[in-house]
Parts: sequence; C-alpha cells; structure tokens
Amino acid sequence: MAIETGEQLINLLNQHGLKETGVCECGHWFEEHTDRVCEACNDNELGGETHPFIFEDGFTYESEWAWEQAEKLTGLTWQQLTEA
Repeated sequence: MAIETGEQLINLLNQHGLKETGVCECGHWFEEHTDRVCEACNDNELGGETHPFIFEDGFTYESEWAWEQAEKLTGLTWQQLTEA
C-alpha cells in the first residue's frame, strides 16, 4: 500500500512501535503541546498564540523526520513507500 497521507504515515510509524500523533496545523509536533497549549507557539518571541493540538495531514505528510523514521523502521526508501 502506498503512503499517500499524513495519517497513513503516522499509522505506519505506530505499527512499528512508535507512539506518534502527528503535526498540528501550527506546524509543531503533538509533543510540543502541553495541557492543550502549544508551547512552541506560546514561547514565540512574537507573542504566539495559545491553541489546542489540531492534526494537520499535509504538514505531517511533509515531515522529513517522519519519513526518515519510516525508512529506518521498514528498510524501504521514500520512493518505495510512496509507490508500493
């Protein structure tokens, strides 16, 4: 099955033992959100904003880190993962 969405990418990582949630619409990973507040945005020197985690499929799909993990865990290249 070809990986075509961020949700499919996260599911693949989690099937291999990771416990990932994905990237928020603000561009930060779930782990950067504490008590429903994005710490990375809140700490932004421009003032940032307080907001809950809202999964963003496109940002998750474009995550270099997630694709690197997928390649390591499966032994497949990005091309193989997206064309399977």
